[in-house]
Amino acid sequence: MPMGTAVLRQAGRSLLRRPFASAVAALTVAAATAAITATFVLVHAALLAPLPFAQPDRLIAAEVISTKGYSISISAPNYRDWSEWNRVFTKTAASAGWRVILSGRGAARVLRVREVLGDFFGTLGLVAGHGRLLSAAETARGAAPLAVLGHSFFRELGGSPRLVGSALTLDGRAYTVVGVLPPDVGYPSPDVQAYLPLGALGDEIPWQDRDSGFGLGMLGRLRSGVSLAAAQRDLDRVTRRIQTLEGRRVETARLRTLADLLVGDLRQPLLLLFAAAALVVGLAVGNVANLFLARAEGRRGEFALRTAIGAPRGHVVRLLLAESAWIGVAGGAIGIAGAAVLVSLIAHQVGGSVPSFVAARLHLAPPALAFAGALIALLTLALGALPAWVLPSGSLGDALHAVRGGGTRGASRLRSGLVVGELALGTVLLVGAGLLVSSLERLRHVDKGFDPSGVVAGRLALPDRHFADKPAWLAFYRALLAAAERQHGVRAACLALLMPLSDRSWELRVFPEGAAIEPHGGDSVLFNIVTPGYFATLRAGVVRGRGFGTQDRDGSQPVAVVDETLAARFWPGRDPIGRQITLEFDRDNPHAGAPGTVLWRTIVGVVKNLRHYELQSPSRIQAYIPLEQTYTRWGMGLELAVRTDGAVAALPPRLSRLAVGIDPDVPITEVQPLAANLDRAIAHPLLLSQTVTAFGALALLLAGVGVFAVASLGVVRRQRELGIRQAVGATPRDLLGAVLGQAVRWWAAGAAIGLAGAAIAARLARALLFGVGTLDLKVYAAAIVLLLAVALLACLAPGVRAMRADPASILREEA
Repeated sequence: MPMGTAVLRQAGRSLLRRPFASAVAALTVAAATAAITATFVLVHAALLAPLPFAQPDRLIAAEVISTKGYSISISAPNYRDWSEWNRVFTKTAASAGWRVILSGRGAARVLRVREVLGDFFGTLGLVAGHGRLLSAAETARGAAPLAVLGHSFFRELGGSPRLVGSALTLDGRAYTVVGVLPPDVGYPSPDVQAYLPLGALGDEIPWQDRDSGFGLGMLGRLRSGVSLAAAQRDLDRVTRRIQTLEGRRVETARLRTLADLLVGDLRQPLLLLFAAAALVVGLAVGNVANLFLARAEGRRGEFALRTAIGAPRGHVVRLLLAESAWIGVAGGAIGIAGAAVLVSLIAHQVGGSVPSFVAARLHLAPPALAFAGALIALLTLALGALPAWVLPSGSLGDALHAVRGGGTRGASRLRSGLVVGELALGTVLLVGAGLLVSSLERLRHVDKGFDPSGVVAGRLALPDRHFADKPAWLAFYRALLAAAERQHGVRAACLALLMPLSDRSWELRVFPEGAAIEPHGGDSVLFNIVTPGYFATLRAGVVRGRGFGTQDRDGSQPVAVVDETLAARFWPGRDPIGRQITLEFDRDNPHAGAPGTVLWRTIVGVVKNLRHYELQSPSRIQAYIPLEQTYTRWGMGLELAVRTDGAVAALPPRLSRLAVGIDPDVPITEVQPLAANLDRAIAHPLLLSQTVTAFGALALLLAGVGVFAVASLGVVRRQRELGIRQAVGATPRDLLGAVLGQAVRWWAAGAAIGLAGAAIAARLARALLFGVGTLDLKVYAAAIVLLLAVALLACLAPGVRAMRADPASILREEA
């Protein structure tokens, strides 16, 4: 049934005769197209597009699950045995994120690098853009200092192929550049600046300690035909063999696909967003379908006349399809332009909280355009075919009689059904938006254990072996802290190994007094080294005892501060002040006295638990020791934090210059308000709640327009009935009540269906909610009341029109 240009011109003229209704239809299609196309871009970038590696479906990541049930990094001995004794991988590798200082090329700067072990590039299927890549043998213990550059960093250095073979000074050591990766590839993302052999670090790595992971993660490439479940069984076999040889329990490894490791956390939020966008499309379809039905029903006489004078039924169908094509193309074009804007806004908001290869895909690529085109085509066909329900099937007289009688009963029921469906979909979206907003507010205001407002923090990058001894290391930090405290507007300052929500951790084993100190025993504790001003700077409340002071120095009684969860675990219902603990590195500590004795630290204070890993759940038990009493642990880079009562915007550049003024080879990186850590922690919940709330607002608008359109058409169709009712004594208030009563009936049916759907959807998405039940009555009640208000408001104008109907005029016209 071809559609000629004459039919398209005729359809265009027909739409222009009703410009307002046509514009509403096109803009409704545009809103739905923009919403679901932008969401599809997110879903495609993170979940549908393949990872940028060769045969990515065969790449597997291994995570170690501790005896306490949480994920930890892999030790070098475990990696070695899993790699050598497995039967399911063709290649294996391991790597850890690292930071090194580049010097000798202008001001010292920090590079994000990957320390690699095994056949790293072969496992991922990467090839060199220039030079060559590292072999497995070149990453083993005692390896030469070699480097492979990421392409973006290669371009920063000038992009000359002559860089291959040259040397870069990293942490004071010359590394020879042997190759460069091609553009837009890298692990875990292309923004890694260099790849170095882990073996070049020598004895800095605990090569024989099965209990030390130092951030190492394992990758493997599955043999053809081997399933993930089969690979897991084989790795469990290897773990049992290790346990037999060691004579003790060894943490097991859980295998997951590499895609699940890199983007698995995005799957449920993005699928929820896509489902919400699909509901918006459903609302839009209902709205436009009602508009098309109303127009088609109003033209029954025209269609009947065309049929009576010889026009084939197919001509009328082509005309309707042509009209829907105009609406679809116009609305789709506007929607695609709107989607481009939305994707740009989303990319700006989430750029730093998703892998860089995902962020690089956030644009309207051909798959998104094809998706939008297919959606527009389906909408066009559906909207053009739907009015066939009201096309005349009998004689001209029957059709004209239906027009005079106010339309067909079937079309009226269909319109009412569409309105009920819109209200139901709107209820689901409003409840979802309410639950997510409530969850986000609970997350924002959860007791974090510290106050980030007014705090600026930066990370000190120290080259390995930069200081010859501990006194020189301490002297540098004392000078830096004093300089920070002298800055104008600074009220408190501190140094710490870790800042909360910084995506970094350091865990040791802890033993309370009286416990058996076994080589592989103890509880894992989040460990921090801090200066006395730490608790005041972060306003981390000391709930019992005291914090650290200047008296807690080298040579004095070793002390510790612990959090409430550690105190409750080891001394439930008892006062922990004066009790003692020892940490993993305190065993055989030379400061403890005779060889083989243990250094015990006296607890002098208890603080609240700081949410260090994520806002959604409290951190594991925590312990703090003073910087001056680190003893065997020194030489690492710390973080500097200052609190100001004024604006924080001026502090970052001032702090960035402090360390360089003391030592030009020690830069401070990532200087930013501590609140940025909080923003990063809520980035995904914020995007989810904002987007679903926007969809909910759009749902309210579309539902209101749909109710208004159908109610207005109903008043026009019922003019004769309304006139008769007025003639027999009905008051204007009665007529208004009849129109509003219809709105209430639509709302009641839609709300009932929508509440059931919302409860099911909330249960499926309960993992994304924090501090909010899936059946939060306040949220559900607010959603249905808001929807009722919109439905009544939408019917107000049609109701007023019904009140003002003149029965004499109507009955004269009917006569």
